[in-house]
Amino acid sequence: MVNVDSLFSGNYLKTSDFDKEKEVEIKSVKVEFFGREEDAERKAVVYFEGIERGLVLNKVNAESLKEISGSAETDVWIGLKVLIYTDKNVMFSGQRVGGLRIKPLPEDIKGKA
Repeated sequence: MVNVDSLFSGNYLKTSDFDKEKEVEIKSVKVEFFGREEDAERKAVVYFEGIERGLVLNKVNAESLKEISGSAETDVWIGLKVLIYTDKNVMFSGQRVGGLRIKPLPEDIKGKA
């Protein structure tokens, strides 16, 4: 049996990659270009330890990382441990499409690190 999602994995993380929330550690943050050369858009992509594909940051997740880390400087985010989870209520163009979100570790886990 083949999971059809595995045939279209792509270069970046998506909701089907997470069936439950997962603790991750930020390995790096890179600026990557999306789209055709003349119309290419710059976006930050966060890479995590032990996960090959990155998470393309949207405004909500970037703001979450700024709040959790206390800084807008991406170098400060390296080594930061957070939870990634699927939020089924994420909207895009007026449609509920779901998406990945980032939140801090619960206080009881942070204290043990």
